[in-house]
Amino acid sequence: MSADERQILSELKAIRNELSYIKVTMVDKDMLLTDEEKKLLDQSHKNEKQLRLVSSQELRKKLKI
Repeated sequence: MSADERQILSELKAIRNELSYIKVTMVDKDMLLTDEEKKLLDQSHKNEKQLRLVSSQELRKKLKI
C-alpha cells in the first residue's frame, strides 16, 4: 500500500469518526418547537397552573363522542 493510499484511508477513518460523533450529538429537528408551538405550550402550562384543564374523557362526554 502506498503512502497516498494510507493517507486516504487515514482521512476516511477520521471522517467516519466525525460522522459518528455528529450522529450522536445532532439535535433531532422534531424536538425543536416553532414559535407557535412554544406559545401553545406556555398557554397549556398556564392553564394547568390555573386548574383549567379538561380531561379527554370529560371532553368526549361534552362532545358526545
